[in-house]
Amino acid sequence: MKNQNSNQKKDLIFLVVDDEEVLREAIAYCLKNQGYSVMTAPDGVAAVEILENFPNQYFLISDINMPRMGGYSLMMRICEKKMPVRGAILCSGQGIDDHLFGVINDCAAENAIPVTFLEKPVGLEQVESQVASMITFGESQLITE
Repeated sequence: MKNQNSNQKKDLIFLVVDDEEVLREAIAYCLKNQGYSVMTAPDGVAAVEILENFPNQYFLISDINMPRMGGYSLMMRICEKKMPVRGAILCSGQGIDDHLFGVINDCAAENAIPVTFLEKPVGLEQVESQVASMITFGESQLITE
């Protein structure tokens, strides 16, 4: 049973997107330590390239405010192009724009992508808790071939 759980974790890929390298790598390290596969990107543009070039199913953890493309624009692109994201955690140290978050939630709901928000500074325990919730919901949404 433990082996099956380990294999399931390897099938779940987290895409961690943040322009703060230390935070991006800390979250990636935490997820890898829990047995998950992780890819990282410094901004939304790089994240879109990953999503387009590596067609797997992802759980997204993204900063909202980044150069080139932030988290809101990234989520809109994911929804518009129907990219394979099964859940998203958006993070910001500058609060949340209620209108934009509402638009993101509407878009994500149309694509069955649960979205949640964490305020920075983000503790790794908070990330772990949100990840567990996201996976519980997201696993029921996984596309099987």
